[in-house]
Amino acid sequence: MLKGAPDWMRYMVYVFFAYEFVNFMIPMGQASSGGRHTTTSAVDWRGFSGLWMAFYSAAPAILYSAAKTMESSPRCANGHFASPNAIYCTRRGQPVVRVR
Repeated sequence: MLKGAPDWMRYMVYVFFAYEFVNFMIPMGQASSGGRHTTTSAVDWRGFSGLWMAFYSAAPAILYSAAKTMESSPRCANGHFASPNAIYCTRRGQPVVRVR
């Protein structure tokens, strides 16, 4: 999903997901096992903030990657998108132009 994203953007997503994994496991080990607790502790907020950081960093990276991939995808002479291994357009039969 991050094929078209710059290296720094991909590494940022990887680091935030690794941080989230560690940050989510710490509160799981510290959670009290008994009863209902109605207040949210700082440990709970830290666990959820890691989730937010991971997914909010992944969203723009995926969108950027998709935009870059669409720019470089093959098109026929009429401008229709074609599959990567297509020789002719499935809509009009025009040859597919390869852009590098």
